[in-house]
Amino acid sequence: MNKAAMLGLILAAAMSVGASSDGVVYGSEQGTAGSLIVEARPLQADVLLDGVPVGTANDLTARPLYVRPGSHVLQFSAPGYIPKALQVSVRAAWGTRVWIDLVPDRRG
Repeated sequence: MNKAAMLGLILAAAMSVGASSDGVVYGSEQGTAGSLIVEARPLQADVLLDGVPVGTANDLTARPLYVRPGSHVLQFSAPGYIPKALQVSVRAAWGTRVWIDLVPDRRG
């Protein structure tokens, strides 16, 4: 595919994105979205934002989640670890960084 066609596809995709009802903002509503930068261990931990799966900790490494301003719940779980939920507050046009290390489940 030539560069012009590729650029056209990229621009069309960028213009077709918007906001979803789950709180994650896809695309760029400049000035209205905040971002969550999530760093979690173990890297295979599943991450949910407001009850919606957004990937694993590894998927989110160096990739912010753009969300609507306000309160959100992040949930983390991985086999062999105690699940954890955090409530975070996000401000418009600001980045909020979250670090979490899940604790191994030693209950047997």
